[in-house]
Amino acid sequence: MDSIASAAAAVVKTTVDAVTAAPRSNTKSRFRDDFTFDKRLEVSTTVLRKYPDRIPVIVERAASEHTLADVLQKKFLIYGDATVGKLLFEVRKNVVALQPHQALFLFIIDGDNPRAPAVLPVASATMSEIYRRYKNADGFVYCVYSGETCFGFE
Repeated sequence: MDSIASAAAAVVKTTVDAVTAAPRSNTKSRFRDDFTFDKRLEVSTTVLRKYPDRIPVIVERAASEHTLADVLQKKFLIYGDATVGKLLFEVRKNVVALQPHQALFLFIIDGDNPRAPAVLPVASATMSEIYRRYKNADGFVYCVYSGETCFGFE
């Protein structure tokens, strides 16, 4: 049992190291490239005014991720008291052809410090905490996801 736990820990460490230590292009948002800052700010402001108890989140596949498909929807509107685990559950439902043996890791991009590495949040953190700490100047929280095959599969 200890060998399984240590193997799982090694897989998680490898994935975390690959995303967090990678160049910033690994976590670069295609959503930010597609829309101007003013347009993104307008959208987030409208959403926050209409749904003040929800957090606007953009989720995209990490540039280094080649085993998982793109998420079906990039924009999520999640309740502020929902946990990161709930967001991860929603993202997992929206990744096409995700197998049960594939682990999914969600990383938060620091909005105040775009050169900082992505952060692996605690699953029990609320989205309002994440928003307060990591929101971008345009009003969105940006996340990237990456996967790893584990649980004894090759």
